[in-house]
Amino acid sequence: MGQLSESQLATVRALLTSAPDSAVRDLESTLAEGSERHDTLRMIHAMVAAEALDRRARNAVFRPIAPLCAHKPARLGGMAFPPGALAGVWRGLKIDGGRHVELALIGADPRCVEPPTAEVYDELCAEAACGLRARANAGYAAAAAALEKTSPEGLEAFAAYLDLAPVARSALDRMHDWLGRLNDERIASARIAFRDAVAVAEDAGPRLFEILYAHLEEPWAVLRLVSAVMQRPDDRFVASSELAVFGERLLDDIDSQLKQVGAFDSDRGVVAGESAGSAVRRASLEIQEFDESMDLSPEGPWGARLTRQRKALVQAVEGRLKAVESEVAAALPLQSSGARRRGLRGQPRLTSDPDRRQVQRALAFLAFLKEVRGSGERLGFGALWTRTTEQVQSRLDTYVEDLLDKLRAGEGDDADRVRTFLDVAAELTGVFGDDRAAQIVRRRVAAAA
Repeated sequence: MGQLSESQLATVRALLTSAPDSAVRDLESTLAEGSERHDTLRMIHAMVAAEALDRRARNAVFRPIAPLCAHKPARLGGMAFPPGALAGVWRGLKIDGGRHVELALIGADPRCVEPPTAEVYDELCAEAACGLRARANAGYAAAAAALEKTSPEGLEAFAAYLDLAPVARSALDRMHDWLGRLNDERIASARIAFRDAVAVAEDAGPRLFEILYAHLEEPWAVLRLVSAVMQRPDDRFVASSELAVFGERLLDDIDSQLKQVGAFDSDRGVVAGESAGSAVRRASLEIQEFDESMDLSPEGPWGARLTRQRKALVQAVEGRLKAVESEVAAALPLQSSGARRRGLRGQPRLTSDPDRRQVQRALAFLAFLKEVRGSGERLGFGALWTRTTEQVQSRLDTYVEDLLDKLRAGEGDDADRVRTFLDVAAELTGVFGDDRAAQIVRRRVAAAA
C-alpha cells in the first residue's frame, strides 16, 4: 500500500471531522487490529484514534447537551441543534480554553486513572457560552453560523443550554433514582434540581427536561420525571403547565403508532406483523406511563384523549387477533370431513401447492400475535391473546402430525407436496415460536422420510 499524499490525508481528516461519533468509534475498533502491517494503515489509525480521543473529551465536557446535537433526528419532536454547533464550540474552546481543555483531553484517555472533576467540565461549558455569544474566535463563529442557519434564535438558545450544564450534569447523575421507585427523598431532590434550573434562568425548567429527555432510553419515561417534580399531578394541571409539551409529544406519538397499526398490510409478511406489533407495544407502554405517572380524569384534556386512543388501539388489536387462526387455516388448508381429529375437522388438503400469498399473510399475523404478547395485560386483551395462541398451537401441532403420518405411511399423496406443506408448517412455527421449534419440525421430517 503506497503512502498517502498530503491532499489525501487532508481528505481523510475532513471525512473524520464530519463523521458521526458512532462511525469514528467503529473505525477505531476496526483499525486497531492489524494496523501495524502497513505504514499507511498505521497513519490512518493514528488519525482515527486522535479523533476518537478528541470526541470523547468533547462529549465528556458537553455531556448534558451532546445528545441534542446528534447526527440522528431528534426523538418525538425534541430539541435539536446541528452537529456543527458542538464541533464549533469545542474548537473554540481548544483555541482559548488552556489548561482545562488539556485536562479534558487527558481524562478522555482510557488509561487515565483520575479524570477531571465535574467542576472542570462545567467551567468549560461556561467559557463556551461566553465565547459563543461573543463569537470570540473562528470556532465559535463557525458554531454561530451553523446555529443561526437553523434558527435566528439558535445561538442564544444553545448558549442558554450551556448555561444550564452544571445543574443538568448533576441531575443526570441522579436521574436513575428518579426513574425508579420514588420516595420522599428522591422527590425532594428532583424538585430541588428543577428549582436550581429556574434559578439559572426563569424559563430554564423546560430546558432541563429537554436535556433529561434526550438522555432517556425510553422517551415516555419523561412522565416519571414530571410526576416526581409535580408530585403525581392531574392531567389538567400538567396540560396547562410549561412541561405540557412532553405529554403532548407522547400523545401525538400514540396517534402515530395507531396509524402504523392501521396501515398493517399482511401481504408484506413478517416485517408487516413485526412493525404493527411493535407499534402496539410502544403505544401500550406510553399509555401505561400516563396511567402510572399522573391522575387522569375521563373529562381531562389528556384523560379523554387517552381513553379514545386506548379504545381504538384495543379494537385494532382484537380485530387482528380474531383473524389469526383463519389466516393460518388458509395457509394450511383442510379438506372437509365429518369426523373431528385432534380438535380439527378434516385432513390436510393436498390437491394443490401452498398458496405463497396466503402463507405470507399467515406469517404476518403470527408475527403480529407474537409481538403484542406483552401488551395484553396493559390493554386488556390478554385473554383473547391466550385463547388465540392456544388455537394456533393446536392447529400447527395437529397439521404437522397428520402430514408426518402420511409421510411415514407412504400414502398415495405426492410425497414432495407433503414435504412442501411441512416446510410451510415449520416456517409458520418458527415465526409463531422460535427457530428452535422450526428446526424440530424439520428434523422430524428428515427422520420420517
